[in-house]
Amino acid sequence: MISHSRLINRFKIKSKSLFPNSNPTNRHQTKPTKKTKNNSTTSNRSSKFPHSNLDHLKSISNPISAVHHLLSSSPSSLSYPSCSSLLYRLSKSSRFIPILLSFLSFIHTKHVPLQEPLFSALIQNLGRLGLIDLAIQVFRSIARFNVPPNCPSKVSINFLLNALIDNGRVVRAREVLDSCPKLGIRSNIVSYNIIIKGCCKNGDLVGAHKVLDEMVERRNIRPSVVTFNIFIGYLCKNENVDSALRLKDEMVKKWRVPPNEITYAMIMKGLCEEARYNDAKKLMFDMEFQNCKTGLVNYGVLINDCAKRGDFEVIKELLSKMKKRKMKPDDVIYNVISGCLCKQGKVFDAYKILIEMQIKGGCETSAATFRVLVDGCCGVNELGFRVLNVMVASNHWPRLETLVCLIKGLCVNGKLEESCFVLKEMEKKGKVDLGLEAWMALVNATCVNNNKKVVNVVDELIE
Repeated sequence: MISHSRLINRFKIKSKSLFPNSNPTNRHQTKPTKKTKNNSTTSNRSSKFPHSNLDHLKSISNPISAVHHLLSSSPSSLSYPSCSSLLYRLSKSSRFIPILLSFLSFIHTKHVPLQEPLFSALIQNLGRLGLIDLAIQVFRSIARFNVPPNCPSKVSINFLLNALIDNGRVVRAREVLDSCPKLGIRSNIVSYNIIIKGCCKNGDLVGAHKVLDEMVERRNIRPSVVTFNIFIGYLCKNENVDSALRLKDEMVKKWRVPPNEITYAMIMKGLCEEARYNDAKKLMFDMEFQNCKTGLVNYGVLINDCAKRGDFEVIKELLSKMKKRKMKPDDVIYNVISGCLCKQGKVFDAYKILIEMQIKGGCETSAATFRVLVDGCCGVNELGFRVLNVMVASNHWPRLETLVCLIKGLCVNGKLEESCFVLKEMEKKGKVDLGLEAWMALVNATCVNNNKKVVNVVDELIE
């Protein structure tokens, strides 16, 4: 592996770092400076970057090795596509943060032309890692790079606001929003919706209403359907569905903002959680009278509630109505149905759902779909093994507990070669951690059947 220090020393980065106190836990913040002009010569050069070289960079699994490869290439390879690709990868793991910051400083010295979407992605990833103070530093450094003159804009500041809210920093997000005029950035409805979301997330409904009033009265920004959906979502989660219904009516009468399928879905879900399925069903079929097209998400709410109650007959009726409307279930709905059937012990019917999903539905099978079915098939080992084969072929992998359960069942039923297949696949993934019960079942079955092939596999795994 190429070390951080070797990378920096090799290219002799003598300029002062943009992040002098770049420890991820450090709260130091740098001040923005004047924008630099965009280098048109470098920009033209970056547009000619060969796609084959970029593809090769993406194929290098270790990001540090990829950085080393890029810096070892010709200077023309140092372009926006290559740099943004590597910076994005480095920002996804906290252990690469020192490399990320040094590489950013290096790019700054080389005046590589960059675009705002890169910084938005970096801020988002740093927020997900909980490195929110570092995300603020990255935002404040945008203007120092070779970026277009309108950077940073409301796009990147909205990513920063969202990262702050997701990390519970509502007060700091509010401060950032208030600083927009000083930065020459005009906040928009998205900015205020993020702050409102943060207030609701903290249970501060009064504060959320104050932000709404400020947005409308001082900034002359009209609320959107997303604004109302945030309030409605909060009310429904806090078992206040009737207030959510009143707000739905108010948004149309007072604000002339029509609700969308998400608005209805949240209220329907709230009604179902209050055991008011019939009211939720009626609300869905009233949607079209309100000029709102019914979506998959609305049917999904009803199907999910029926699945929780084990009412598969009503699920069939809903699927029939979807078919009449020429609506195809998505993988989420298929997962709910499969889970419902598995809980009822109807695993073969669940398997038929999988086949229908792949062949008739034209729906891509996700890892979640396979896991629901494999978990349900643990007691029916031949079918479980069949599903596992399809799952592995689709580059998905079940939970360890499911594999252990499957191996135990296969061993009890004398399916030792199938058990070996599962073990070998587990070994490839480096996850041969069966637990005592599974090992005992495997060893006992091996002794009883005296299968040399199985004995060899077990010996290899033990060694």
